[in-house]
Amino acid sequence: MKKATELEPRNLSAAVRTRLDEIEGWLDKGVSRQEIAQLLDAEYSFSVTPKALEMALYRARLKRKKGGLHNPKPQEEAKPEDTGLHNPESEKLVEDMGGNKEFLSDTDFKKIGDEAKKVASSFKGSVGNKKGF
Repeated sequence: MKKATELEPRNLSAAVRTRLDEIEGWLDKGVSRQEIAQLLDAEYSFSVTPKALEMALYRARLKRKKGGLHNPKPQEEAKPEDTGLHNPESEKLVEDMGGNKEFLSDTDFKKIGDEAKKVASSFKGSVGNKKGF
C-alpha cells in the first residue's frame, strides 16, 4: 500500500478541488488569496502562486457548477408537470388505428423496400446520361 504522502494531491488543481469548501471558507472569513497561496505552497511539494490559485479556483468552481465533482450535493427530484398532452386512453388509440399496435407492419416495410428499389433502379439509367439528374 502507498504511503499517505503519496496519496496527497499531485498538483494545484487537484489540491484545490479536494479542499474547495475549505478554501472558500477561508475566503469568506477574509483570508487573502496571497495568504492562501502561501499556505498551500508550504503544505504541498508543488509551487503555488496567487495567479495559479485563482485559475485553479475558477476551474474547480466551474467543474462543480457543471456537476463534475465526485460528491455533488443531492438535488431534488424533478416532478413532471401535467401538460394534458398524454393520451390516458392508449388502448382506444390503438383501436382507432385499426387494432394494430405496430404502426407499420411487415407488409408495409416490404412495400417501402420495393418502392425504394424501383426508385434506385430508375436512377441507374440516368447516371451516365446527360439528361435527367
